[in-house]
This record gives sequence, structure tokens and C-alpha cells, in this order.
Amino acid sequence: FGVVSPTDAKVDLKDVAVKEMLKNTTGEVLTNFQRQYDHYKSEFDASGSEGKFKQREITLFNRLVLDIEASNLELWRDYQSGGLVNSVKPAVTKEYQSFAQSLTFTANPQMMDQEAWHAGAGCWVQLAIAAALRFRDSKGRFPALLNEEDAKELADMAKTLSEEQKSQEGACWLQKVEWGFPSGEAVEDMAALEANFKRFSMLFETELTGLCAFLGGVVAQEVIKKTGKFTPIEQWVHHDDDSLVQPGASPGEYAGTRYAYQAAVLGSSFMDDIRKQRVFLVGCGALGCEYLKGLALMGACSGPGGKLIVTDMDRIEVSNLSRQFLFRQTDVGNPKSTSARRVVKGWNPDLNIEALEKGVGVTSEDFFDDNFWTDLDLCWNALDNVVARKYTDKCCLWYGLPLLESGTLGTKCNSDVFLPHLTKSYNDGIETDANEAQIAMCTLRSFPYLPLHCIEFAKQAY
Repeated sequence: FGVVSPTDAKVDLKDVAVKEMLKNTTGEVLTNFQRQYDHYKSEFDASGSEGKFKQREITLFNRLVLDIEASNLELWRDYQSGGLVNSVKPAVTKEYQSFAQSLTFTANPQMMDQEAWHAGAGCWVQLAIAAALRFRDSKGRFPALLNEEDAKELADMAKTLSEEQKSQEGACWLQKVEWGFPSGEAVEDMAALEANFKRFSMLFETELTGLCAFLGGVVAQEVIKKTGKFTPIEQWVHHDDDSLVQPGASPGEYAGTRYAYQAAVLGSSFMDDIRKQRVFLVGCGALGCEYLKGLALMGACSGPGGKLIVTDMDRIEVSNLSRQFLFRQTDVGNPKSTSARRVVKGWNPDLNIEALEKGVGVTSEDFFDDNFWTDLDLCWNALDNVVARKYTDKCCLWYGLPLLESGTLGTKCNSDVFLPHLTKSYNDGIETDANEAQIAMCTLRSFPYLPLHCIEFAKQAY
């Protein structure tokens, strides 16, 4: 970093003030030098002195400071300059309660929604889980699906548990929580909490495809944290999304089918709607595989008039197998789209799916024409470059289609929902590939279009 400093401002490395300043971060040191410059410059201007304000340039590097004052200096007698320094981080020891202890003695369990955690919503969820376990011990089973008697009994058990734990220090019970801090005062609106307990019981048996995928990702991350490099989740993390539950929802005609749980939460009319959807999935890589799995298991595009169209020009490589779970070693060399179609069609034979090997862009507008786009209900991007994203966004804007946009690169990710006439479009943003240091592997292998791609390809090849 180049710093302009007044000549009159002496920098004495033995001075205590200078030593303390240099202990700060590079940014703070730069700010300090700038303030010093402004002070001397203002004094020079106010003095009316003739001539040019004398200044000098100082080069400041990101610093690594070794404090050896408290160590044995004899060890450094032969040291002259240079060398390598290894950073050794101190170990952090984590201790956790047992399942039984944490179930009781977690006063305000963490929530994924931080506002809900601040309000203490995790308390009733924690008690509902404990009540479900007590219900199982009593009945030999968990609460049945949409069973009102079981729901009333679980709600009573949860309230009883709260009263039992109320007198225990640090225990979870139905108390007011303000900004994440338990107040020790009982919750006043017990009717709302009882409704929550009953909803929890009536839908306890259900599973949702998207939530199961999320939980799988969380578990995988926690397994990786066994290496000790990352901090594990602190015991409990809850999530409650009552907006998904439709009032009076029931499986209806889907009772006894693979969609019974989904219909019980979202309603049978929702199932009718998603089965008739016509979806265009652009890309069949890591994200595309996940989306295909979700759509197939949810039953989307599986009814009369419904159709899922997936396109990808790429072919499967060995490097894809670690993260694109629809493919196996025997699929290497085959088209991604057709291979993925074969797998998800085997999971759900009712799925109406068409696999294409075409790129989406100006060169394929003879195929993806007006009739194609106007026949769709939704476009879903699973792409690896900004150019293609901008093109599909332009088409969705022109034809008035909703666009689901997402992307991953290393440990980074993004997701957006663009709705016609309601939200901004993807092209309203300023995202570009120009400043991106990382490169998606599938882009590098199959569709390199930047000079950086060629350089990276050569580095990996040789």
C-alpha cells in the first residue's frame, strides 16, 4: 500500500505511540496516516507559508508481527532475515450436554429464523418434541397423521412438561422471551401455543421433499466438522414455517399414495396444480440433479398436461460423480440430460419428462421459439455462467414467465425468485463473470469462453 505522509511527521519505530499504531490492522494504520496527513496539511494551508507542501511516500505492507520480547532471545541469536512462519491456532474445546439434558435444559433453543428465536418460538418447539417422545413412551407410537385426539393429548403433555420444568433452573418452559433472553414470566397467550402443539402433532408423521434435502445437507456438513476445522451446531436448531400449512388441508384423493404427506401439509389442490405444471429446467449439473430429484419426488409435472423439459449440452465426466448424484461410473461419457431423465423416471414413472441436448441462447432460437416459451409455466435455471442466465432472464421477461435462479461456486451460493411485473429481473443486477477468480468445473471442461478458462484448463492439464 502506498501512503503519502508529511515530511515533518517523523516515524520513530522506537516511539511507544508508533509501536501501538502498527499493532493495528493495515486498514486502521492507513486511516491513521491519512488523519496525520490531513492535520499537517491543514496547518500548512492555515499558516500561509510559501512553497510546496513537503511530503513523502511510505510503502506499507500487510504485516506479520512477531512479539519476541517475552521469549528467550538466545533462540534468535543466529537469525538474520527471511524464513517461513507457520500459524498455529489454539485448540478450542467444545463440551455438549447429553440428549436428555439438552432436551430439558435449553432455556431458549436456537431457531433458523432469528426473529423467531428472539421471540422465544424455540421453546414451544422444544417442548413439542419432548411431548412427542413422552407420547411414544406412553402409547408405543408417535402421534398419528391428522388425528385430533392424539393432537389434544400431545398438547396437554406439552403443557404438563412446561409446568414440571418451570421450577428447574435453566430449563425450557413456556415463558416470555425478549430479544433472546428468558424473562421468567409465563406466556399469556396459551391458546395460540396450544394450536401450535396440535398442528405439530397432526403433521408430526409427515415429510416434505425439500426439507429432507435440506436436513441431508446439514447432516453432511456436521459430519465434515468432525475434522475439527469448523464449529459444530450448538445442540439444537429449530425451524417452524406455519405458512406452508393450508387451513383444513387433507390428503383427499391422494390418501395412501406417495403424495399423502405433501397433500396433508399443502392441500390436495396444491398437488393438482403442481402435477399440471410445465417446467423448463436449464442445466443438469450439481444443482440440476438436485432439482430433478425434488420435482420427481414431489410429483410435479406428473399429471395430464404437465411436462418437465430439461436441457444440457454437457456430457458426464468422472469429476462430476462426487457431487452430481444421479450419475454413476457407467454413465461417464453419456449426456447428462438423458442420463438424469432415465434415473428420475425410474423413481417416478408418472413423471412426464423430456431430455434435450441443446444450449439455450441466440443460436438455438429456431428451436426454443415463441411457441416453446409461451407453452411454459416456469423456467428454472441451474446454470454455471452469467451470460446464459441473462439470456433466459430476458426470455422470461419477454414472455412473462416466473424464473427461479440459483448458482453455486465452491462454497458460495445464491438463489433468487423473479416474478413478472412484481420483482426486478436478473438483468437489473450487475453480476458478471469478469471479477470471479473461481471457475465452475463444468464450464471449464466443456464450454470455456474466457481467456481465464483456457489458462486454468492448461494449468490443470499440465
